[in-house]
Parts: sequence; C-alpha cells; structure tokens
Amino acid sequence: MANNSAHHNTGGILVFLLPNNTVKIGSHTRVIGNRCWENNHENFGKPGSTVSYIPPGLGMLIMAADHTEVTQNQNLRQ
Repeated sequence: MANNSAHHNTGGILVFLLPNNTVKIGSHTRVIGNRCWENNHENFGKPGSTVSYIPPGLGMLIMAADHTEVTQNQNLRQ
C-alpha cells in the first residue's frame, strides 16, 4: 500500500488478520507514503465484529501482521 489518502473513515489504515479466516498468515506488508486525516467517523461495523471495535480517530492500526514495514506516512491534522 503506497501513496494513498485515507480520510473521513473511522480508522484510516488497518493491517490485520481477521479471526475465522481460512488464511492465518499475514506478512511482508509495506505501508509507505500514505496520508491519513479526519478519520473520526462514528463506527458503523456490525456489532461484535472485529472492525466494530475500531475507535473513531484511529490513524493507523497494525495488528497480528508479521514483518510489516511502515514508513514515511503522515497523520495530518486538518
């Protein structure tokens, strides 16, 4: 994931493994040169789902992903 803009969401950029997926490995992800701002929208995820626990205002979340490179990203205040 490179050179993207994530804005007006609950969370900006999320890299994680969802429980109960058939794929149990997440690795070697690159998150480079992205911009995040105004990710403070009310969460509308299905209650009880993994994404429903993402708090508004989260710029970036990396969870349960091995060998993840995160560099040169910006969390902008506007």
